Amino acid sequence: MPRAQFVAVSLCVAALLASVVVASAAEKKGKKISLEEAWKRCIAEVNKANVPADQPGSRQAGGAACLLKHGYKL
Repeated sequence: MPRAQFVAVSLCVAALLASVVVASAAEKKGKKISLEEAWKRCIAEVNKANVPADQPGSRQAGGAACLLKHGYKL
C-alpha cells in the first residue's frame, strides 16, 4: 500500500510541475483563454501526465493547479 501512495503522490507532483512548466501561446500574449478551452487543455495535461483514473485526488489536484495557471479558481 505505501508504494501505491508513493506513486499517487509522485504523479500528482509531476502533474503540478508539468502544469507550471507548460505555457500556452495565449498566456504568453497576456490573453486569458475561456474556461472551456482551459478545461480542455487541463484535461489533456492530466491525461498526458498518466495520472490514473483510480486516483481522483491526484487528478483533481493536477487539474486545479492547471486551471489556476490559466487564471481560474475552483
